[in-house]
This record gives sequence, structure tokens and C-alpha cells, in this order.
Amino acid sequence: MLKEQRSDLQEIFPTWRDRSSGAGCMDLAAGRVFYQVICTQVEAEPAGRRQTYGLQCLWRQPGITAVLDTVPDISGRLSFVTELAGLFNSNGLSHLHFRDAVLDSLCQL
Repeated sequence: MLKEQRSDLQEIFPTWRDRSSGAGCMDLAAGRVFYQVICTQVEAEPAGRRQTYGLQCLWRQPGITAVLDTVPDISGRLSFVTELAGLFNSNGLSHLHFRDAVLDSLCQL
């Protein structure tokens, strides 16, 4: 399965390479990482269904967009998640720090 995933990554990220440590590295210099707000429906007892907002970390170059990571349920407040996306985009947050930055922002509420 890992080899299949690697071949898929090689098609999307032609500069994918294995390091001697066995870890993979994506050279994202040819494209751009950005963050967008997503909306999901969750079941919550006793309130029933409710909308929550999360973020997707995407990589884009002309003709290709790939989802690198998703955190689907950050908050029920659209304004908070939109502000996060704006901060991450304007500061050029690395995809490697995406989840940590989300967690840090939730700890500061």
C-alpha cells in the first residue's frame, strides 16, 4: 500500500524523494500551500445535527490542486475559522505546522 501511495505522490509531486532516513519529503516550491475553510455536518446529542467549520491545507500549481491535510471540526464559529485561514495564509504557514497551529489556536481561546 505504501508503494502505491508513493507512486501517486510522485505523479502529483514530481520532486517527491526518499531520504536516507526512510522519510519522504515533498518539495512544494513549484506550487503554493494555502488554507481554506470547510463546512461539515456532525451529529450531536441532544441537539441533533449542527454545522462545524474546519480547515483544509491545499497545495496548488497550475492545473493541479492536492489536499495535503484536513482538520474538519475546529469550531462552530465560522468567523473564528475564517480568521485562522487568513492568518495561516498571510503568514505563509508551512503545511508541516498546520495541525500544531490549529491546536495552539484552540488552546488560546
